[in-house]
Amino acid sequence: MSFNCINYFQNNAVGNNNYKIVSTLRPLAELIKVSDPVQDAKSLAAIDKVINLEIIYNNPHANGEELYWEFQVVRNEYSEEDYSNYLDAFLALAIKYPKTVLFERFLLFLCSTGLLGQDRMVTNVDASAHLYWPAEAGSRADIFQNIGWVANSPIFPKLRESMIYFLGMRTASGKSLPLYGLIWNAFIPFLYLLVAWIKLLISSGFYG
Repeated sequence: MSFNCINYFQNNAVGNNNYKIVSTLRPLAELIKVSDPVQDAKSLAAIDKVINLEIIYNNPHANGEELYWEFQVVRNEYSEEDYSNYLDAFLALAIKYPKTVLFERFLLFLCSTGLLGQDRMVTNVDASAHLYWPAEAGSRADIFQNIGWVANSPIFPKLRESMIYFLGMRTASGKSLPLYGLIWNAFIPFLYLLVAWIKLLISSGFYG
């Protein structure tokens, strides 16, 4: 309930559905690359009313977040109906090409854990820490900073930046701190839950 309330507040503060759309862009970008321009024409047309597909085609190596923040892939004007049709089209492509979505999600998980090396690690720490750096006029960062949200500007920008780096267990140069592998290790809670699940099965007499 708390998550839904915060999500509702954020969407209304932005004034559109961009906050929801950006969460779909990573798998969407991969789906666009494998979709058939003829067979999937209806879905692509619906998506193109919200997302500028030409930008995705012209930047095949950019992920969804980069497409949003750096290339402004989301169109400025779209209706609620366009957004609803966009979601339907996105789901239709995801159902048609499930391997693409699952592979993108799994690869993102591996990259976020750092298992594939520092060079492929996926993190938003730097982007978050630098959000209040001077932004180019018209950029997404500039738009974000001028939305007019409550408490939009930090009182202590440097302290905010240092705190984000500390919580993210990274340095300003982009290197992970030694504790990163412990604090942000996704396999530790997975292992804990697996052990707890096995113990629960045993104690409940599941095996006879």
